[in-house]
Amino acid sequence: TTSLGFQGLFYISISNKIYINWYMKRSDKVINKLVIMFVVFLLVVLTSIGFSTYYNQTRIVEEETLDNIRSIGDYLAKEMEKEGDEFISYQKIYFDHFDHVDIPIDADSYLPYKEEFDKLFTERYPGKALGADIKIEDMDDDLIDAYLTYKHFYWIITFENVKNTFDLSYVYYLVPHEDTMVFTYFVDYLRTSRAEYYEWASETPEIMDYYYEQGREDDLMYLNSDVPYDYENYKVMWDTWYTGEKQDSFQVWHNDFGNTYSYCVPVFINGQKLGMVTTEVDIANVNNTILSNTFRQLAFYGIIFLIATVILIVLINNRYIKQIVNLDRNVRDYTNTKETEIADKIKGSIVGKDEIATLSEGIVSMIYEIKDYINSLIRTNQELDEANENVTRLDILANKDSLTDLGNSTAYLKEIKEINRKIANGENDIGLAMIDLNYLKIINDEFGHEKGNIALIKIGEIINSVFKQSGVYRIGGDEFVVVLKGDDLKYAKEREEEFRKTVNESEVDISVDPWERVSASIGVVLYEPGKYKNHDELYEVADQKMYKDKQEHHITRQ
Repeated sequence: TTSLGFQGLFYISISNKIYINWYMKRSDKVINKLVIMFVVFLLVVLTSIGFSTYYNQTRIVEEETLDNIRSIGDYLAKEMEKEGDEFISYQKIYFDHFDHVDIPIDADSYLPYKEEFDKLFTERYPGKALGADIKIEDMDDDLIDAYLTYKHFYWIITFENVKNTFDLSYVYYLVPHEDTMVFTYFVDYLRTSRAEYYEWASETPEIMDYYYEQGREDDLMYLNSDVPYDYENYKVMWDTWYTGEKQDSFQVWHNDFGNTYSYCVPVFINGQKLGMVTTEVDIANVNNTILSNTFRQLAFYGIIFLIATVILIVLINNRYIKQIVNLDRNVRDYTNTKETEIADKIKGSIVGKDEIATLSEGIVSMIYEIKDYINSLIRTNQELDEANENVTRLDILANKDSLTDLGNSTAYLKEIKEINRKIANGENDIGLAMIDLNYLKIINDEFGHEKGNIALIKIGEIINSVFKQSGVYRIGGDEFVVVLKGDDLKYAKEREEEFRKTVNESEVDISVDPWERVSASIGVVLYEPGKYKNHDELYEVADQKMYKDKQEHHITRQ
């Protein structure tokens, strides 16, 4: 026991020396690794914060955007509702007269057209008031055209002002037609000439189907642009119209006019559902706002974490890394000089009760122990080496068959334990080959036991040559067991056939003595889960197969 203790201390001292050498080579990188660790930690934290912030900003900005364009839509819808019956009449006569009303495309004010209409109305109906005395739809066609011109300009300019004031992408008033699934762009801030619209419609078959011939002039506005929108792709718009209620989501647009979010506000006047005010905002602007807000918050948190990280690294360096560096220097000196006095130096530099102090105390203790025991440990190690060699030699002899140099029954007992362990653990890589030398009794009787031993050696060599990766054991006079492993287990069937072929060739080989023309029977079994509970059941099946092999060759056990 004392010798083992000395040997353990010797190995501890050597291991510590290896550790110290490794530590000396790397200790100068501790602060660098610490910085890298904190940088990685900082990146992970900031990345997590970035994703979280981006997600929250996406939700917040989209909600704010939805509220903003909904409020703008509400404002325009209320402006229309203020006109009451007049707006209803305006919408009605628009659909009846749009195709022969000539509205200039470049007007920047509706007032001249209103003055012209007022003048014509006063001349035509002196002393009468529009709406009270004369209904809009009862006016003469020329008055209706003048009225539509000024009124349409009024709403176009109103929509344009709203678009520019609130930096919208588009704003327009739609009138849906459920029977044809078409939306009429009733008021559209985006003025399009008759010539431009015809050219666009000519290139777009689905639009051309709804084109109204109004002329091809460049200076007159095309009215009543009808566009088909199916429910599947424009669900938000149709749901707004069908329900008459504002939705909690955008209609997303990706077309020639851009990538936008749009929101629809239904217009009701005197209980009558007339159309929808639609406001659009550019998706890129929304995304830029999200990214801008995200980066601002991320920069703020990044600065805070960076300052905290720098402060923490400085504190760790001053409080711990410097102690490690001093310990490293003293250990390096000891490694180079082997002077025990350095232990006193290390002991004097210990500060506090932390792990570094404990490590320093351990190194001091180790130095003292190495000094006191190194010589006796070396001698003890030599004695143990000799003893281990003797034990190894005896162990080999105890587990080896003296005749064939194969494993004996004692060694096979260890394999039995291992097989039972594997079965208990549910492992499947188990296989046995049971081999029995045929005619051993005849050889012994006719040629003597010495020749019988030669036959046993010969069959052992054949078994070893076939089952190269497996354990081979002689467990009785003429009985052998192979514990299949590696490729022998994987190709057990092929190995079994190879063994039979080799034995058959040996049996008819007339170039050798009769006792060397060995014959053997073999039985191979592979473990199957649930079929075998332990080694004994596996062994019994292998033995039965081997015995069956004997019977097939008209051999009884001898």
